[in-house]
Amino acid sequence: SGEENVELEEEALEKLTEVGARSSLRYSVQLLSLAAQNARASKREKVSAEDVERVAKLFMDIGEAAEHLRKYEERMMIH
Repeated sequence: SGEENVELEEEALEKLTEVGARSSLRYSVQLLSLAAQNARASKREKVSAEDVERVAKLFMDIGEAAEHLRKYEERMMIH
C-alpha cells in the first residue's frame, strides 16, 4: 500500500492478502488501486474490507474470466 500511497484498514489488508494467495499478487494490487478509488469516491481516506469486497465482485481475475469464457464459448461461437 505504500507504493500506491493508500491507507488500509487491517481487515482490508487481510482481504487483499487472501485474494493474493488465492488468485495472484497482480490481481490483488489491481484490486487495491480500485478499492482506493472506491474509498475516495465515498469521501474516506482509508480503504475498508467492504471496498475490497465490492471491487472484487465487479472485476474478475484471469481464472474467473477464463472459466466464464469457457462456460459461454459455445453460445458465442453460434452468434
